[in-house]
Amino acid sequence: MIRKLAALLAALCLLAIPANAARQWQLVSREDFAGPLAPHWTVYDGSPKCCLATVWSPELAQTRDGRLKLTATRQADGAWLAAGAGAAGWPVMVRTYGKYVARIRMDRGEGVSAVALLWPKSNAWPPEIDYYEIAGTDGDRVRETATLHRAGDNAQTHSSYRGDLTQWHTITLEWLPGSITYFVDNTRTGQVTDSSYIPHEPMWPAFQLQIDQDKAGNPLISTTGPVSMWVDWFAVYAPAGDSIGTAPVEGRRPDWWAIAVLGALIAAFAGVIFVRRRTR
Repeated sequence: MIRKLAALLAALCLLAIPANAARQWQLVSREDFAGPLAPHWTVYDGSPKCCLATVWSPELAQTRDGRLKLTATRQADGAWLAAGAGAAGWPVMVRTYGKYVARIRMDRGEGVSAVALLWPKSNAWPPEIDYYEIAGTDGDRVRETATLHRAGDNAQTHSSYRGDLTQWHTITLEWLPGSITYFVDNTRTGQVTDSSYIPHEPMWPAFQLQIDQDKAGNPLISTTGPVSMWVDWFAVYAPAGDSIGTAPVEGRRPDWWAIAVLGALIAAFAGVIFVRRRTR
């Protein structure tokens, strides 16, 4: 009897585990950047609070040959302009949890940083998920870093990948209630499972360039430019079973029926063992 119950318990565990461990995804939307940049992308204008040396110009965010092209370029007076584009105005892209996949490459050029990120809908920073980031100090583009900024104290986790980032690579972020996982060309490069670091609020995706600066906010750049970040395509997925409409989705719920049955079976198993020991 005990052996039969043990076998049944093991079988139920095998049935229950894939429901949480084997994640399935459903496509929310894909952008191939065919034709002019679609109006659901908002091109950046002005300077971010963090980076006074960066001045974004809408004209420098363009599509070319079916790709998004974000460019940083030097002006006649020595100042630099850069580009960025975000999906804050694209309702299905403002989500809580999902899978984000982009095909990206970056031109060489010391002093120009590039990032693919998720930004909070509330605009209350942090949190922030930088799942592809190349520092301006890496002018040859041989290292890519993924950085997670924790809400509240801005504590950070980092994962890195080394390779020729002037070539095309497929960059993937999987953001779930219990984990954030990074991939380059389908190879996992890092994972965060500490729930205190994981955002649990709606966020929207963006791609942007920044100009490196010194402590006074002056441009710190040696390249003569121009320097471009290229995005061939971009796709976003929701966990299977979640809504893919305009409202932000929540994380997948546990399979409570499996948990209840598993709990009952464990209790029965324990009861049989207890009775057998009492009758010996």
